[in-house]
Formats: sequence, C-alpha cells, structure tokens
Amino acid sequence: MATIISKGMDPSRDDYSAFDGVDDSGTPFPELLRRLDVNTIFIGGLATDYCIKESALAALRQGFSVTLLEDAVRGVDLKPGDSAKAMAEMKTTGAKSTNLSTIDLG
Repeated sequence: MATIISKGMDPSRDDYSAFDGVDDSGTPFPELLRRLDVNTIFIGGLATDYCIKESALAALRQGFSVTLLEDAVRGVDLKPGDSAKAMAEMKTTGAKSTNLSTIDLG
C-alpha cells in the first residue's frame, strides 16, 4: 500500500515539513502515522537544511522518534555549513542518526 502525502499546496506559505502534509482525503500526515501505530520515523531526502530539518523537528515535537539517514540526505547550503548546522540542531533536539548500510530491511 502506498499513500501520497502532499505539502506546499498553499501558495501563501512555505511548507518545508512533511508533517504539514495531508493525504488525498485531507488527513494530516501525523494522524496517518498514528493510525498505523508508527512511532519511529527514518528520514532521508532533500534538503537537509530545509525540508529534512523541519520534518525532523516537527516529528520530534509531536512525540515521534527520529532517525536521520546521514548518507541519504543532501543540503542546499546557501551559506557554507548550513547542512552541518541543521544536522547538529536535529541531533541536539533528540534525533538519532545512522547510515543506510546499518539498517536491517529484512
């Protein structure tokens, strides 16, 4: 089963966090995760210093455990070091980190 979550659909605001997203019926992403009894979020993607950071921080605020996939994220780095600062902020706030090679997908 696949569920599509859409964010950034309101042209009057930026939605960097996946936790601002909704499914096609309007159900918020965090609610969907709770319905599925999800407690831990593994995060990878673009951009470390924007969407990844905001998604991780939102997940932590809402009580989810967050693991950053360090080898599966890339930043924009408008200012050199932005991505490293974002990673540090996420970890300081409670996110764990790992690499894809350490995850047992079996």
